[in-house]
Amino acid sequence: MTNEENVANETTNAEATASVFDETTPLETLRAAADAGNLDALCELAWRRKHGVGVERDPSEALRLFRRAAEAGSATAANNLGLCFDEGVGVPQDFDEAAVWFRRAADAGDAAAQNNLGWAYLNGLGVRKSAGAATRWFRKAAEQGLAGAQNNLAHCYENGIGVAKNIEESTRWLQAAAESGLAEAQNNLGWRYQKGLGVKADFKEAAVWFERASEAGLAAAQTNLGWLYLNGLGVDRSDEKAFELFESAAKQGDLAAIGRLAQCYEYGRGVAKNDYVAAKWYQIAANAGDAGARRKCEELAGAATKKLDALLRSDGPKLK
Repeated sequence: MTNEENVANETTNAEATASVFDETTPLETLRAAADAGNLDALCELAWRRKHGVGVERDPSEALRLFRRAAEAGSATAANNLGLCFDEGVGVPQDFDEAAVWFRRAADAGDAAAQNNLGWAYLNGLGVRKSAGAATRWFRKAAEQGLAGAQNNLAHCYENGIGVAKNIEESTRWLQAAAESGLAEAQNNLGWRYQKGLGVKADFKEAAVWFERASEAGLAAAQTNLGWLYLNGLGVDRSDEKAFELFESAAKQGDLAAIGRLAQCYEYGRGVAKNDYVAAKWYQIAANAGDAGARRKCEELAGAATKKLDALLRSDGPKLK
């Protein structure tokens, strides 16, 4: 069974974008506003240059535009400039410089920057590692409603990082993040309901949250939901639905799903039994370090050898 997914880079490294302009704003309108010194327009233009949206991707130009807006006082730009240094976009990777800009934006109240600064403290990136400081910054961002920070704060309460361990408080923040639509939090909340952690165990409620995260394409949630369908827990049992979910997650590289998919082929659950295909999936899992899958490969290979030996020793049709 797939365990909870906790802090993920996509969640923690929140990238704030401008609120006035967006991807639908015509490029010429955006450039005119940026040339006139509009900081939101500068941020949006920089973001497009960073990602190559509607314009040629140019990390160096993105960095220049983010810096221009940040130095003019934009907290959004300061956070994004910090991300450029954090990721090495348009400049050599520099966690120290990233932390400087995250702090500037965080002090100005930017929730994404507060979350990113918390991540820096949690991992000692550009700042001295401090669980207490990480939790404080996650809380500031979480209280502003940032789902990624709420998920991170839930992780801290769950594991006693910078705060006393408190599974009920962890679940409260996780619920907030899940209700905001964060797929990782939805999957984590589903896991809590399945295991009865901080909430009363409820397979139906677990299935609801796994379903939401699955629809967002989260592989771990698809694996978890597939397991419920395979066992008829909280949902009507369906080997076919379980197989579909395992296959989708396996194609994304989810190791637990790869093992489950191999089992489906081995035992004919939701798909025609096929030892050859099962062995292929077990081998993929084995190559990723799954000892159980490696044993399965050996078992299937041994069984195939015995079948071949039996066939060769049998009194089959004589060749003329």
